[in-house]
Amino acid sequence: MSLTFVNCHGKTISRARMAVMRAEALERERVAAKADQVSAHKGWRVIGFPPETLPKAKEEHARLQVMARKAGDKPV
Repeated sequence: MSLTFVNCHGKTISRARMAVMRAEALERERVAAKADQVSAHKGWRVIGFPPETLPKAKEEHARLQVMARKAGDKPV
């Protein structure tokens, strides 16, 4: 008695094809791990705002405060 593998359609998968599938999966994992090194630091994914966002937000806030003062409202 031997062990045979089948795909989702019930077709048998040869040992050679299984070896190719394993090699492809390992290569995908290696590429994914290498890509994650670029966007991660000490195991944490780097997510945040671009550096130029904060000064732009401060300028926008100051502009809105000036507009609120001119309209007679309280500053934001």
